[in-house]
Amino acid sequence: MTPFALHGQVRDTGIAAWQRIITPEVKRITSELELLKSLVRADAEAYVVVVTGGVDVDHNEASISSAARLLRLNDDDVKRVFNLNQVTPVARLSSPEEADRLRQELQAFQLESITVPESDLRLGEEGKRIRALILSDHSLTGVTTQKDARVTASYEDIRLIVQGRLFLQRVEAEENKRGGRTKLSDRRELSSDDCVLDIYSRTTEVNWRIVASNFDFSCLGARKRATAFENFGLLVELLSERARAPYDDAYIRSRQLLNLVWPLEQRITKERGRRSRAGKSGVATITITDNEGQFTRYSRLRHYLTCNELTTR
Repeated sequence: MTPFALHGQVRDTGIAAWQRIITPEVKRITSELELLKSLVRADAEAYVVVVTGGVDVDHNEASISSAARLLRLNDDDVKRVFNLNQVTPVARLSSPEEADRLRQELQAFQLESITVPESDLRLGEEGKRIRALILSDHSLTGVTTQKDARVTASYEDIRLIVQGRLFLQRVEAEENKRGGRTKLSDRRELSSDDCVLDIYSRTTEVNWRIVASNFDFSCLGARKRATAFENFGLLVELLSERARAPYDDAYIRSRQLLNLVWPLEQRITKERGRRSRAGKSGVATITITDNEGQFTRYSRLRHYLTCNELTTR
């Protein structure tokens, strides 16, 4: 098994690191509200309820406790999320009527909100994967992964920069049949994480996406360092210096609630005829769990709200 690449290095991180990041959040996805939202398929039309303003979390404990019970969170989660000083998605529902009912309940707890149709997030349009940047005095050009095609935007046209992390867990369970019984013969769990940056400009409706492990940091010039992790931070600094656009790095801090709105995606495949370490042929079940779809939805929502001037309270 080839380990995943992490910040330009090859590492088999094991399941422990992934569990520290993901498991506490996954365990929260058990509420009645989540059971309701789970009926809405990921590819179905849905409506996201977004809190745009509300109570003073430091001085109105009663309203915070009531809102926490409604959202099936604890008080500290609500305080942390609503202290981000920005609008916050709290639910994904199947109809405008359901969204309106939840908004009325939130308003009773002094929480103002709006409904955003997911169709407005243009999720069917894939962002542009950028493998390198060319920086000039007045603009930046992204070299895409598609036959070196290029996209250009002036620094003044940069509308929003969104930072996050991409997590992925891969579990392989190999089974062999013996005497009519199926026996687990081998199990491997690998995880990876990577820095990600989405850039939005006024010249396009979709994002440019930079993933640290698949990016050439030569644009940093003399600033360039030895590791992708260091270079990613320097790239963020450089872009912030040149593009006076809003910068959003709240994704990681918001994930407890985002897991309720957009659960982690899981893909399961089976490979037959694979050879186990003992040399016997069997079936391997491969389960991949990742958050890229969740981050894309968060990023597109931030862009939608920025375009509609609804990003801060």
